[in-house]
Amino acid sequence: MTAATTVRAFGAYLWVLGTLLLLFPSLVLSPFGLPVPDDVWIRVVGVLVINIGSYYWFGARDDQPRFLMATVYARIFVLAAFIGFVFAKLAPAMLIAFGVVDFIGALWTWFALRR
Repeated sequence: MTAATTVRAFGAYLWVLGTLLLLFPSLVLSPFGLPVPDDVWIRVVGVLVINIGSYYWFGARDDQPRFLMATVYARIFVLAAFIGFVFAKLAPAMLIAFGVVDFIGALWTWFALRR
């Protein structure tokens, strides 16, 4: 599997996650014991996640190693930031689960780039 394919797959995952956050945030948050906010911001996050998924999907089409590696760094940063939020008591520990998905995706792409 090529690194571009791993980034496209992650982009598709982000489209699904973003769409669920936009339309049905409780389906994503409740199973993890995360509170479902009543305000619009979780839906705004959904829009942003959809947009990032689009960048990943379409950016991977050109198979540019620098772009693909940038997604690795970005996804590792997501996990680091989420861990920081939890340690600062700004978020519940379950937020780290979402960061772990990003980290696993980053490793998948990184290993594919090394081939």
